[in-house]
Amino acid sequence: MTYEKSCGAIIVKKDQVFLVKQRKAGDYNFPKGHVEQGETEEETAYREVKEETNLSISILSQYRYDMSFQKDQTTKKEVVYFLASLLDDHDAKRLETELLEMRWVGLDQVPDLIVYPELREVWSQALHDIQQINQTDPSVFGSISSKLS
Repeated sequence: MTYEKSCGAIIVKKDQVFLVKQRKAGDYNFPKGHVEQGETEEETAYREVKEETNLSISILSQYRYDMSFQKDQTTKKEVVYFLASLLDDHDAKRLETELLEMRWVGLDQVPDLIVYPELREVWSQALHDIQQINQTDPSVFGSISSKLS
C-alpha cells in the first residue's frame, strides 16, 4: 500500500469561497497539491495556492480539516485543508497545465459544485467555522482588495 498526502486551502473573501476546476479530474475542488520533502502542511498549502493561482493568502492554521480515502487499490490518500483569508488577488493567474478554471462562488453554491462525499464533509465543517468567524470578527474575511468576481 502506498500513501500520498496533499495540502491545500479553503480561501474565503467575505461571503465567497475560491474553487478551482482541475484539468486532470475535471471536477471542482479547493486548491491543493502534494507535500514536498521537508515542508510543513501549512507551507505546502501556501506554495500550492501560489503556484496554481498566484493568490496571496493568509493561512488560519487553527482551522485544519483532514480527509482520507482509498485513491485506488494500492494507494491511500490524505488531504489536509486549512481555512485561509485572501490578502490580494490582483495578480491572480491560473496555472493552465493544472487548472481548467478558477473562480469565486457564493458559500451556498459550494455543495452543488463539489462531488466527493469526503470533500462535502470537510466543506460542512469549514462552513460552520466560517460562519462563526464572520459573526465574531467579520474583518477576517472582509477587508481585502480583489479583481476577480
